[in-house]
Amino acid sequence: MKMCEQLSILGADVKLVIPNKKNNEEEENPFLYYGIKPVFEIIKIDSVDLLGSSIKFGKLFYWIDLFSFVKNLIFRRIVKQSDVVYTRDF
Repeated sequence: MKMCEQLSILGADVKLVIPNKKNNEEEENPFLYYGIKPVFEIIKIDSVDLLGSSIKFGKLFYWIDLFSFVKNLIFRRIVKQSDVVYTRDF
């Protein structure tokens, strides 16, 4: 969130794309929660949400969730060829 804020302040057109999961609080304003300026857009896209449902299949569910998110990201054409993508995942 802080990196998105700073890149936006420096002039970049920033969109934070997140999976629409159960743990994403709808009532909480993320800009207020993190104490940052609302200078970029947050886009939620549908994604499978299996990771929190079982510890036993944690790694498998992680990869299914990640694949589902990336598939929907490509399907919705949110990422274009000229875009730069920063991620915390592989």
